[in-house]
Order: sequence, then C-alpha cells, then structure tokens
Amino acid sequence: MDVVLHYKNSNGDPGDMVMFTERTLEDFPRRVLPVFAPWFPTHKDRYLPIRPLKTPPIIRTEDIKALPSNPPASKPCSEPLPTHVSRGNETLREKSHETLLQLEGERDSVGDTSRHECEYKFRRSWSVFAPGVNFSRNTKTFSKQFQKVIEKHSLQLHQRAKWIIGQVNCEPSHIESVWAKLTRAVRHSKLPTCNANFQRSIAQIWVFCDVIYSEHIGNFLKAEFHLNGQIRLAVHKHGSRMNMLNSFLCHLISVLFIYYCETSFGKSYSIQELTVTGKDLRMCEFSDNYCVMDTSDCSLTHAVHSGLIADTVEDFKCHFSNGKPTTSLTCQWKMEKDENTGKMKTSLIFSSVRGFGNCRFVLLSSYKLNITLKIQDIMTKKETLSGPYFNDLKEIVKPSPPVDLEVVASQNSLMVTWTTKETNLVECKIRHKPNGGHSWTEGSKVYKGRWMYVIDNLQPFTLYTVSVSCVTKYKYWSDWSKEWSGMTPESVPSSPSRVCYHIEDVMSHGTQKIHLLWTAIPAEKASGTILSYRVSVSSKHPHQNWTVITTAHKLTLEVIRAVNNIVITAYNTAGESPPYQLTVSAAEPRSDLPSVRGMWVHSEGGKLWVQWDVDPDRPVSEFAVERVAEADPNNTHWTWMEGSGHVLTALTGDIEPMQTYIITVYPISGVQCGPPSSLQVSPDNGALVDVADMKVAMVTKQHAAIQWQWQRKQHGSNILQYSLVLSSEGDSQSIMITPDMNQYSFHSLTPNTEYSVHVSAKTPFGSISIDKQNFITPQRDQQDVTYETITVVIPLLILIIVTSVFSITCRIVYRKYIILKVADPEKSVACRWLMNFHREIQPTARQWKLNESIYCTLTEL
Repeated sequence: MDVVLHYKNSNGDPGDMVMFTERTLEDFPRRVLPVFAPWFPTHKDRYLPIRPLKTPPIIRTEDIKALPSNPPASKPCSEPLPTHVSRGNETLREKSHETLLQLEGERDSVGDTSRHECEYKFRRSWSVFAPGVNFSRNTKTFSKQFQKVIEKHSLQLHQRAKWIIGQVNCEPSHIESVWAKLTRAVRHSKLPTCNANFQRSIAQIWVFCDVIYSEHIGNFLKAEFHLNGQIRLAVHKHGSRMNMLNSFLCHLISVLFIYYCETSFGKSYSIQELTVTGKDLRMCEFSDNYCVMDTSDCSLTHAVHSGLIADTVEDFKCHFSNGKPTTSLTCQWKMEKDENTGKMKTSLIFSSVRGFGNCRFVLLSSYKLNITLKIQDIMTKKETLSGPYFNDLKEIVKPSPPVDLEVVASQNSLMVTWTTKETNLVECKIRHKPNGGHSWTEGSKVYKGRWMYVIDNLQPFTLYTVSVSCVTKYKYWSDWSKEWSGMTPESVPSSPSRVCYHIEDVMSHGTQKIHLLWTAIPAEKASGTILSYRVSVSSKHPHQNWTVITTAHKLTLEVIRAVNNIVITAYNTAGESPPYQLTVSAAEPRSDLPSVRGMWVHSEGGKLWVQWDVDPDRPVSEFAVERVAEADPNNTHWTWMEGSGHVLTALTGDIEPMQTYIITVYPISGVQCGPPSSLQVSPDNGALVDVADMKVAMVTKQHAAIQWQWQRKQHGSNILQYSLVLSSEGDSQSIMITPDMNQYSFHSLTPNTEYSVHVSAKTPFGSISIDKQNFITPQRDQQDVTYETITVVIPLLILIIVTSVFSITCRIVYRKYIILKVADPEKSVACRWLMNFHREIQPTARQWKLNESIYCTLTEL
C-alpha cells in the first residue's frame, strides 16, 4: 500500500519531510513485522524444495583448530558451544576479510549414543522435506476432536502449522539426540510436507507441516521419539490487509491448542487476571521503548523485538479503567489448569515504537502500545512470553458503572431509571433477583437515549434487588452498578388457609366445644402480610351467629349441638382471601384421632429436638407444632410438617436462650385434629420435667408393676432420654419412658428371684441412675404346682378326646355317604339263569347265536 504525502516546504530543508511524515503516522499503530515469505511455491517452481532464508554457518580455520579434538569424558554432552561459534554468522561475518571455510557436509546425527565421549560438531539447523514422495498409508484421517478444532477455527487443510518440542519433552535424552533422529526421519520422508528448524538459542525444535498431516505427525513424534509431557501446535492464518484509515498492518491471528500424549484435546482452563497501575511500571535503561513491571524483564525485550515468543494463553484481553483514586489497566487471559497454575509469576511488558517519556504516566496518555505477557515458573525459573497484543488505550477504556438508580414500584412491576457520566455508551442491560436469591434474571437491552426500563411479571409484596451495566461503542462493558432495592405492593391473598377441627363434648347445657386450627397462607399466595383472620359461625339458632377476629392460628368455640357453618377468611392491606367453609354437625360420626405419644424434647447441637410417635392403627397425614413463650403468650410460632410413625425434628425460628417455651404437637388427618400434647422446655436444658417418687406397686411370681410421678425439673441438666431398667442376675430389660406414662408392668418374671429396678437418665456426658429399688418375686408352692399341672394336663386330655370322637364320626360318615355301593350279580333275578351252567337249552326258532352278546337287565340290586 502506497501513501502519498503532500505538504508545502517553505524552508527547503529535506529533514522537514521526515518530521512531517512521522507526525502524520503517529496515530497509526506500528511494529516491525517479519518479512513475509509464502510457504507455497508458485506453479513454475512448485517442485523445488523450500530452502532456509539464511545461509549455512561458516567459520574460520583457526576456530576449527582451536576446538579440542578429545574433550574430557567428565564434560557433559549438553554443555553449550563457545559463544563465538554457536552464534554462527552473526559473529564471524564481521571477520569476512580472513580466510573462511564453509562446512563440508552437514551431518544429521549427534553421533553414536553408545559412546561415552562428547564430540563438538557443527550440526545443521534445518531439515527440509523432499517433495514428490508417495506415502504408503493414509495419513489424512482426523480424529473427532481434531476435526472439531479445524471447524472451530476455520483452518485450511494446506495451511502451515508448527509443532514445538522443548527440552522438557526430550528428557531423559538430550534435545540434540532428538534433533538427530528427527532429521533422519525427515530425510527418509517419514514426515510428509515437513521441514524442521532447531532453535538452539531457546532450546526448541520447530516442526512445520500442513494442517492436513499435523495430527498424524504429532502422533508420530510422540511415539517415535518417546516424547514426554505435552507438545504444542501453533497454527497461523494470515488475514486481509486493513484500509488505510484504519491500519497499514496485516493482522496475524494465532490459534493455540495443546496436544497431549493421549491425543486428547479436551482441556480445562482457569481465568487469570493482572492489574497494573502507573506506579508499577519502570523504564528500561537502554531503551525508552519499553516499560516493565520488573526491571529484570528488560533482558527479555530482545526476544519481544525478534518475535521469539511461544503463545501459551488464550483469550488475552485488557481494559483500561480511568477511575478514582487510581488509573489502572487490567488484563485477563485463559490458561490451562494444572497443578502448577498457582505457582506462576506473571508480569507485563509494554512496548511502543514512539517510545515513552515517563512510564508512570503511560496509562494517563492515549497511547497505542503492544503488551507482552511474561509467565515464570517459580519452581523451575522457566520463562514464557505470550503476545505481543496490540491495544489502543482510547478504545479499551472500561466505562464507569451507572449511578443514581431510582426504583419506583407499581402493581407487579418495577420501573428503574438511572444516569451515567459516560458519553460514548450505546446500550445498557439490567438484571434483578429477589432479595436473598442466588440467580440473576436479565431483561432486554436498553439503547442510548432512554435510560429507563420496566421490569414486569414480578411477585407481589416481594423485595427485589436491581443492578445496571452499560457498554461503549468499543464493546467494553462497565461493572455492575451498586445494587438498589424495590418492593412490589401487596395484592389480595389468592388462596385460603387449610383448617382442621376437633370436637370436645361438654356435659352441661347440651353444648360442645369445637377446637379450630388453621395453617398460615404460604408467602407466594398470601401476597402480603396477613393482618388478621375472621371466623364466622352461623346455625339455625339466631343467637348462635357471631363473628370473631383474631391474629392467632387456633380458636375454641362453644356452640349448641346442632349444624354449625363456620367460615374462615384472611386479610391483608389489599383485601380478603377466598373463604374456607366448614360444616360441623352434632349427628355426624366422629373420628376420635388420638394424641401423639412418647413426646420428648432435648437440646443438642444448639437446637431443640422434638420427637414423638403415633398409633400405627390410626394413620396421620401431618402434624402442627406450636411454640409459645411462657412469659409472652403472643410470641407464638407454628410449624406444619408431613409425616407419620416416629418423628424427630428440630424446632425452627428465633429461640431465645434464657426463655421458657411450651411446645404443643397436634396430629392431623384430613380435616380432623387430635388432642394436643404439650411440654415445657428451655433451649439449654430441653424438657423441664423429672421422674420422681418411683415405687414398686405390685409384685407377683411372674409380674411386677412400677409406678412413678413427673415433676418440674429442679436441676439444670439436659436429659436426652429417660429409661426404666429392670435387671437381675444375667438378665436385663429396659423401656423408654415419657411424660405421658406413669406406670409400666414387667411380665414373664422368674419366681423366687431378686430383681433391681431404676430409672436411667441419659445425658450428653453419660447415664445417671435415679431411684434404684430391689424386690424379690414370691416362691411357688404346692398349690401353684398342682394348678400348673392341671392347666397343662386337662387341655391335653380334652384335645385327645375331641380328636378321637372326630375320627370315629368321620369314618361313619365316609362309609355311609361317600363310598358307592357295587351291584352283586348273584342277587340278580333277571340274570340268575346265566349262572346255571348245567341247564340245557332247548333249541327254538329264535335261538341266540353263541357268538352274540347276551344283554340282561338288572332289575334287582
């Protein structure tokens, strides 16, 4: 692209033209690009091999003679060559007037690996694949993972790619031996379309090949040369040149992905971030074109300038924050996650062709600069450079978040307005969530000119949190604004409470008590704060109609035995809920639901735990648990829970440590409530009752009845469980006791045996024995033995007699009614003549033939 500059030269000084040109081009980003050399030859010389740009190294004869022919065996093979030799042409080209000798024959091997000596040799740095070779097997097939990579980055099959092999991949072998084997493989056409380069200055081997063969070559390198760890594949794609007003440069897009030993392309990455302020930057002494965070990074600027950079990060991007009290530049990138991710030290290197006057003010000026990321392994001290990444500080400015948010609530919606200090914003987005929620909901975008948005379809009487973020024309989003809150107004409750009742008869005046119990309406259906409940009762008796307004969740009504209609509604500031209607008749069959049994409360883990049982023959669908503060009856808390059988649950809500509460449990089955069961408790000591006055009420030869009383707890111990324990020599049995039990009988005891009974109180620190008593069961006498014998023998005799009578009766019935009679031919009169064999038969005209059958009718059985 040509640029023509027209200006008026008044002084006639040619130097003015250069000065005007430099000032004109200051606004354009500039960096030195390597000379572009196409990888593919033209159609005229497509059969010619691709040759290196540099000529082979040449040395002086004196340098060759100065090298030791037989170095000591203890000298390691990996020791680098002398500086004046290893740098090749760069050192020796200055002495071109002396006699030079070109290397004769580049050797492609390091030498015999079985030797224990090291020989210094000038080895080749390039190996070129010979074109026109046919391959015996198909190397163009891709795995599914690699095919996804090609499609994702739109790679061309004949685009050049580069495998990078480092010294860590060659261990325990040396990278020189791998290079020798690789050179031999390239020369024998084992690596299609490949040419390789040995970068000795950074100890890396670059293997260039077409993308279509890259996966096959990667597998070959890993398997053939026994490489360790991971090798990297860098793919370069040249973009089109930009317009003159935008840039004079070609944009080079680098796509980097990691190729594992198992040829797996799935990697996990972590987001890394680094923030830099002007105080963190230092200028390099030898050049004002670089600003670094650590002055030791100045030694790496030659690598930045020469392009000796290996990309190991993805999605590198920076944003500039021009805020108070400091101005900063924050860069983010994505790095492969492994065990060394947290052991890396990162820093940034800033470079510009224009140079920097003062690095402390770099971020305060509208610079166009390149940013290079340096990553150093703290353990191995290995350094890696990524970049450079071009950035224009004017375009990457991160806008400040919106301010002065105002939230106005209306029916099921919130109207949000805000202002901003930025002038180049193009759109904003808004998000909201219920107060205390974890997930945000984003609304539609709002475009410049109307910084206002209405959030619809919200829940009534709900506190919402709102936040706003805006973006500039350069696609940089601001941080989310400060969170503001707004509450939607109340609405009429959408559903009534659930109600259950229990009837208790009153012996006088023909009345009965109806105990009502109802649930609190769920918050999403209450649509506000329930202020009160209205209970209306009506019947055929005019004086029996009344209305009660209460804030409690239970109510006891004393009514006449009749058909009573009960209606319950709930109120908030918006109105009345739908009614719940209940009809209670004195003539209807009652379902006497029993109260819970085995109720006990103990303190454990800073919570109050309540347990109880129900009768398995009377199933229960749910329970209502009421907690009332003894000092303040208005301080109540209700919990409704589903369940049946044995229940163990922890009380919820605010429980004060020094307060005494009354815990009441109601069993519920449908609309029927059972009688309540209550206990006094404290948060520290659990149930405030103790066992007292235990005694043996009755003792027989095989039974013993134990009685006890319950009293208010006098000590401050926390009892987890009370048990009644009966023990004798070699035998013991126990039963858990609760305040609904006052006695218990032990059965199947042994006569004339001494027993011991006591109450065991289980605490968090062990068990305590209370009120231990002993007793002896009476001894059996002769009368008891006779009685036991009679009780055993008489039932046995009765069983034998009954069995015998039953057997005889069955035999008679069987013979008489079940077995069939068989006819006796001798008693038959009609066929008796057949039994007389000596009777002569006179021939007649109608004589039977002997071979015919003779039929007889048995007339007599």
